[in-house]
Amino acid sequence: MRFAFLGYSGAVQLKGSDNASLLLERGGEGLLVDVGGGACGKLRELGFDPQNLAAVLITHGHIDHIYGLPSLLHQMWLLGRTKPLTILGLPAALDTAERLVELFALPEKKGMFPLEFREVAPGEVYSWRDLSLRWVAMEHSVPTVGFQVLQNSQGQLFYSADTSYCPELGPVLGPTRVVIHEAATLEEVGEATRSKGHSTAADAGRCARDLAAETLYLFHFDQVYESRLAEFVREAASTFHGAILLPEALKWYTIT
Repeated sequence: MRFAFLGYSGAVQLKGSDNASLLLERGGEGLLVDVGGGACGKLRELGFDPQNLAAVLITHGHIDHIYGLPSLLHQMWLLGRTKPLTILGLPAALDTAERLVELFALPEKKGMFPLEFREVAPGEVYSWRDLSLRWVAMEHSVPTVGFQVLQNSQGQLFYSADTSYCPELGPVLGPTRVVIHEAATLEEVGEATRSKGHSTAADAGRCARDLAAETLYLFHFDQVYESRLAEFVREAASTFHGAILLPEALKWYTIT
């Protein structure tokens, strides 16, 4: 399985990065997690054909995670897509997605490909190719879903979406090789960060430690820390002793 960050910023975009969005790729097929601006062009820049998306997951309905959806669908239609596309999410996020699609009258486009809006529920498992995605309820200011990717019942990747630290995940999910966890701020404002349903770099390290991960990717940084991202690695290292990476946008990463 490969993955790539279309962006790793929080609500305000950092220089060189769009809002947080992740592409999972397996056997030439993709699952896109959240949709910021210019997603279609970014997929093509990665060398991935947008027509090979099997599904789009909207983790929650905040604007920086969903605003690019109508444009992505419109461009896929213009590029000739005809096969159905599944849009996954919790009920509140799907309601926002459906209203955006209706606002731009996308279903009225001649030859528009079918959209299947499919609700997810924490604890359920979604099958994708030879992988399984286990939906996980996260702790944010609105209903939010993260997920664990399993292959042969072994945890390969965990994606937190926006959340405060959830200490119960370790016993529930078990060892997971790669953790991608929000790190909005540093511990210097930790109490305020967690009260808003976000995590610090140290919190991200705690989650990676709890899941016995090999590698931790930090993302969804608050814009006030744009010049201090190296400090996020050092702080995460205080609670997690595996590899810690700041992601690069539009670069493939592989789990072998």
